[in-house]
Amino acid sequence: FHASIDKAEAFGATIRKVRAIYNDRVLHLDGGDLFQGSLEGNLSKGRAVVDLYNILGVDAAAIGNHELDYGPVGEGRIQVRPGEDGLGNLKARAQDAKFAWLSANIVQKNSERCQPGLRCNALGEKTVFAPRRIFNKNGTKTCVIGATTPSTEHITRPDFVRNVRFSSMKKT
Repeated sequence: FHASIDKAEAFGATIRKVRAIYNDRVLHLDGGDLFQGSLEGNLSKGRAVVDLYNILGVDAAAIGNHELDYGPVGEGRIQVRPGEDGLGNLKARAQDAKFAWLSANIVQKNSERCQPGLRCNALGEKTVFAPRRIFNKNGTKTCVIGATTPSTEHITRPDFVRNVRFSSMKKT
Protein backbone atom coordinates (compact mmCIF):
# COMPACT_ATOMS: atom_id res chain seq x y z
CA PHE A 1 0.00 0.00 0.00
CA HIS A 2 2.96 2.30 0.71
CA ALA A 3 0.73 4.81 2.55
CA SER A 4 -1.23 5.62 -0.62
CA ILE A 5 -3.92 7.47 1.33
CA ASP A 6 -4.90 9.30 -1.86
CA LYS A 7 -6.11 5.95 -3.25
CA ALA A 8 -8.17 5.08 -0.14
CA GLU A 9 -11.55 5.69 -1.78
CA ALA A 10 -10.87 3.36 -4.72
CA PHE A 11 -9.24 0.81 -2.41
CA GLY A 12 -12.26 0.85 -0.11
CA ALA A 13 -14.68 0.54 -3.04
CA THR A 14 -12.86 -2.56 -4.28
CA ILE A 15 -12.96 -4.12 -0.83
CA ARG A 16 -16.70 -3.41 -0.52
CA LYS A 17 -17.32 -5.08 -3.92
CA VAL A 18 -15.34 -8.19 -2.96
CA ARG A 19 -17.15 -8.45 0.38
CA ALA A 20 -20.52 -8.02 -1.34
CA ILE A 21 -19.74 -11.07 -3.49
CA TYR A 22 -18.03 -13.29 -0.89
CA ASN A 23 -19.56 -12.04 2.38
CA ASP A 24 -17.90 -13.47 5.48
CA ARG A 25 -15.55 -15.71 3.47
CA VAL A 26 -13.15 -12.81 2.82
CA LEU A 27 -9.82 -12.77 4.65
CA HIS A 28 -8.25 -9.36 4.07
CA LEU A 29 -4.46 -9.58 4.33
CA ASP A 30 -1.62 -7.20 3.58
CA GLY A 31 1.87 -8.39 2.65
CA GLY A 32 3.73 -5.54 4.35
CA ASP A 33 5.06 -2.09 3.51
CA LEU A 34 1.86 -0.35 4.57
CA PHE A 35 3.84 2.72 5.64
CA GLN A 36 6.14 5.16 3.84
CA GLY A 37 5.31 6.77 0.55
CA SER A 38 2.95 9.69 1.17
CA LEU A 39 3.02 12.90 3.14
CA GLU A 40 0.09 11.74 5.31
CA GLY A 41 1.75 8.42 6.04
CA ASN A 42 5.12 9.94 6.82
CA LEU A 43 3.95 12.87 8.95
CA SER A 44 1.75 10.59 11.04
CA LYS A 45 4.48 7.93 11.32
CA GLY A 46 2.01 5.41 9.92
CA ARG A 47 -0.97 6.31 12.12
CA ALA A 48 -3.04 7.47 9.11
CA VAL A 49 -2.58 4.08 7.44
CA VAL A 50 -3.49 2.14 10.58
CA ASP A 51 -6.62 4.29 10.98
CA LEU A 52 -7.61 3.55 7.37
CA TYR A 53 -6.94 -0.18 7.72
CA ASN A 54 -9.06 -0.23 10.89
CA ILE A 55 -11.95 1.35 8.96
CA LEU A 56 -11.50 -1.09 6.05
CA GLY A 57 -11.54 -4.10 8.37
CA VAL A 58 -8.16 -5.57 7.47
CA ASP A 59 -7.61 -8.90 9.25
CA ALA A 60 -3.80 -9.07 9.33
CA ALA A 61 -0.66 -7.52 7.90
CA ALA A 62 2.87 -8.81 7.62
CA ILE A 63 5.57 -6.45 8.81
CA GLY A 64 7.57 -5.06 5.90
CA ASN A 65 10.78 -3.06 6.00
CA HIS A 66 8.94 0.28 5.78
CA GLU A 67 7.08 -0.38 9.02
CA LEU A 68 10.50 -0.05 10.70
CA ASP A 69 11.28 3.37 9.19
CA TYR A 70 10.04 5.59 12.01
CA GLY A 71 12.05 4.39 15.00
CA PRO A 72 11.01 5.30 18.54
CA VAL A 73 7.72 6.71 19.75
CA GLY A 74 7.50 10.49 19.43
CA GLU A 75 6.24 12.98 16.91
CA GLY A 76 8.81 14.34 14.49
CA ARG A 77 11.78 12.36 15.74
CA ILE A 78 13.62 9.25 14.69
CA GLN A 79 16.78 9.44 16.83
CA VAL A 80 16.95 6.54 19.28
CA ARG A 81 18.00 7.80 22.68
CA PRO A 82 19.62 5.56 25.30
CA GLY A 83 17.04 3.22 26.77
CA GLU A 84 14.52 3.77 23.96
CA ASP A 85 13.12 1.05 21.75
CA GLY A 86 13.99 1.50 18.08
CA LEU A 87 10.78 -0.36 17.23
CA GLY A 88 8.72 1.82 19.56
CA ASN A 89 6.69 3.56 16.86
CA LEU A 90 5.76 0.28 15.17
CA LYS A 91 4.77 -1.23 18.52
CA ALA A 92 2.57 1.83 19.20
CA ARG A 93 0.90 1.50 15.78
CA ALA A 94 0.36 -2.22 16.49
CA GLN A 95 -1.45 -1.23 19.70
CA ASP A 96 -3.66 1.14 17.68
CA ALA A 97 -4.52 -1.54 15.14
CA LYS A 98 -7.68 -3.63 15.16
CA PHE A 99 -5.85 -6.10 12.91
CA ALA A 100 -2.97 -8.48 13.62
CA TRP A 101 0.62 -7.48 12.85
CA LEU A 102 2.52 -10.66 12.02
CA SER A 103 6.17 -11.61 11.70
CA ALA A 104 7.52 -15.03 12.57
CA ASN A 105 11.10 -14.02 11.98
CA ILE A 106 11.68 -10.74 13.83
CA VAL A 107 13.15 -12.32 16.95
CA GLN A 108 14.62 -11.01 20.19
CA LYS A 109 18.41 -11.17 20.30
CA ASN A 110 19.85 -13.21 23.17
CA SER A 111 16.49 -14.61 24.25
CA GLU A 112 15.97 -18.07 25.61
CA ARG A 113 14.35 -20.70 23.41
CA CYS A 114 10.64 -21.07 23.95
CA GLN A 115 7.88 -23.49 23.16
CA PRO A 116 5.76 -22.56 20.14
CA GLY A 117 3.00 -20.25 21.29
CA LEU A 118 1.69 -16.75 20.77
CA ARG A 119 5.13 -15.12 20.67
CA CYS A 120 7.31 -18.06 19.64
CA ASN A 121 7.89 -19.26 16.11
CA ALA A 122 8.12 -22.88 14.96
CA LEU A 123 11.90 -22.80 15.47
CA GLY A 124 11.47 -22.00 19.18
CA GLU A 125 12.65 -18.39 18.82
CA LYS A 126 10.97 -15.62 20.83
CA THR A 127 9.34 -13.25 18.36
CA VAL A 128 8.71 -9.55 18.85
CA PHE A 129 5.31 -9.70 17.17
CA ALA A 130 2.83 -12.56 16.87
CA PRO A 131 4.21 -15.04 14.33
CA ARG A 132 0.81 -16.26 13.18
CA ARG A 133 -2.93 -15.89 13.65
CA ILE A 134 -5.67 -18.42 13.08
CA PHE A 135 -8.84 -17.05 11.52
CA ASN A 136 -12.20 -18.78 11.38
CA LYS A 137 -14.14 -17.49 8.39
CA ASN A 138 -17.43 -19.10 7.46
CA GLY A 139 -16.51 -22.28 9.35
CA THR A 140 -13.08 -22.62 7.73
CA LYS A 141 -9.95 -22.22 9.84
CA THR A 142 -6.96 -20.60 8.16
CA CYS A 143 -3.55 -20.06 9.71
CA VAL A 144 -1.74 -16.99 8.44
CA ILE A 145 2.00 -16.75 9.09
CA GLY A 146 3.77 -13.43 8.71
CA ALA A 147 7.36 -13.08 7.53
CA THR A 148 9.65 -10.11 7.09
CA THR A 149 12.36 -10.14 4.45
CA PRO A 150 15.58 -11.12 6.29
CA SER A 151 17.56 -8.47 4.38
CA THR A 152 15.53 -5.83 6.25
CA GLU A 153 18.18 -5.59 8.96
CA HIS A 154 20.64 -4.37 6.30
CA ILE A 155 18.33 -1.77 4.74
CA THR A 156 16.92 -0.06 7.81
CA ARG A 157 18.68 2.08 10.40
CA PRO A 158 20.86 -0.17 12.55
CA ASP A 159 19.90 1.59 15.80
CA PHE A 160 16.22 0.75 15.16
CA VAL A 161 16.89 -2.99 15.04
CA ARG A 162 19.88 -3.42 17.36
CA ASN A 163 17.91 -5.60 19.82
CA VAL A 164 16.41 -7.94 17.22
CA ARG A 165 17.52 -10.19 14.42
CA PHE A 166 15.75 -11.42 11.33
CA SER A 167 15.67 -15.21 11.29
CA SER A 168 15.96 -17.00 7.97
CA MET A 169 12.89 -19.09 8.88
CA LYS A 170 14.51 -22.32 7.81
CA LYS A 171 16.56 -24.79 9.77
CA THR A 172 20.27 -24.48 9.09
